[in-house]
Amino acid sequence: GHIPLIANGKPCACGSAGCLETYASTSALVDQFIKRSQGLKCRIEEEINGKLVVRLFKSGDEIAIECMNNHFDYLGRGIAGLVNIFSPQKVVIGGGISESGDFYLEGIKTYYKKYVMADCAVNTELVTAQLGNKAGMLGAAQLILELFD
Repeated sequence: GHIPLIANGKPCACGSAGCLETYASTSALVDQFIKRSQGLKCRIEEEINGKLVVRLFKSGDEIAIECMNNHFDYLGRGIAGLVNIFSPQKVVIGGGISESGDFYLEGIKTYYKKYVMADCAVNTELVTAQLGNKAGMLGAAQLILELFD
């Protein structure tokens, strides 16, 4: 996520600015949704998180749709940049929000296709992580099990 995306962009926790992380992460999505909602004086009575934004997106909420499309655009643009350079066989998209449904991967693909060079992407497949947010925990558990073999 710490790939420069926007020149002179938002400050990032890594100390740089304009990183993909600051625009395409779930926390960036939530921040954008909060700012847009406050600007329109919307009243939301529950915790605003990625699950809520996804639920509102699926129900047709205009602010959530706008924010999710911006999220897809940034992520699609960042992935396309990497594919244009490295032309990998597979790009695996993980994180909790990637588990929210097929619409998520399809949304990213829609924008990715706008920015990727066709010749670079001819052998590249975009997929969601099969283990989702559990990958790190399962990897750690596997290492522990290997200690006792």
